[in-house]
Amino acid sequence: MRRLRRRGTLHLFPLALLCGAAAPVAAQPVDPALASAAPGEGVLTLGAGAAFGPRYSGSDKRAGSAALLFDYASPGGFFAGTARGIGYGNQHGMWRYSAALGYRPGRKDSDQNGLTGATGSAYLRGMGEVKGSAVALLGVGLAPADWVALALQAELPLSQRDNGSVLRFSFSTPLYRGQDDTLTFGLTASFGDGKYMRTYYGVSESQSAASGFAAYRPKAGLFEHRLELGWRHKFNAEWAFNVSAGVRQLTSDAGKSPIVQRKTAPVGSLFVTYTY
Repeated sequence: MRRLRRRGTLHLFPLALLCGAAAPVAAQPVDPALASAAPGEGVLTLGAGAAFGPRYSGSDKRAGSAALLFDYASPGGFFAGTARGIGYGNQHGMWRYSAALGYRPGRKDSDQNGLTGATGSAYLRGMGEVKGSAVALLGVGLAPADWVALALQAELPLSQRDNGSVLRFSFSTPLYRGQDDTLTFGLTASFGDGKYMRTYYGVSESQSAASGFAAYRPKAGLFEHRLELGWRHKFNAEWAFNVSAGVRQLTSDAGKSPIVQRKTAPVGSLFVTYTY
């Protein structure tokens, strides 16, 4: 537990957006520092907070949501949580690896309002519902030095396979490390296969007839860049405050989609966590 805390364990930029109504269409890579607990020690982290982002990828409307955090890492490498799903992760020298079962949220073509916030968008009326998918998350990370971490994650659908697959490459570095505060910068590039691009950014002939959007068939390729800054402040050994702020930029065929109202969208979150 001490080792994980020194590393500034919970970088909540991806986490917050998975937990709330402002969730992106697909999961984000997890901080490699969360791959496993220290030898002989399990780590449990609980938290609560809020997140905001676009109502769907490409929307010009913002949505905020309440969000809860749960994350457990066992000494043997097993982990389970709201951000990482359920799986196994470990490290060998500078290399880290993990395999997990997770969930990719779906998308509604109507405004939905619930206890955790707003989801869906009436702007997409006629596009139909994109159902959520159970996904396999396969990741490998490399930390050649204390000031840099690289990660590659594949997100493969196990259900709703026509929703497609995603490959993400991420880079992160601490801009500042103090006794109680850590400031981190992260960059993620996301690539989607043809099925993924057609599901989330395409418009089929039948969807065009029902929605009024022009038919559009995007190709596989890079579809998003994401920049984020995260600040973690430790009140003591157990309690911490986590804030993230960033921007998502749709690119290439995704950015040209007729359902995209805004290519660039701010995202953010804040969480209070308790670790023991």
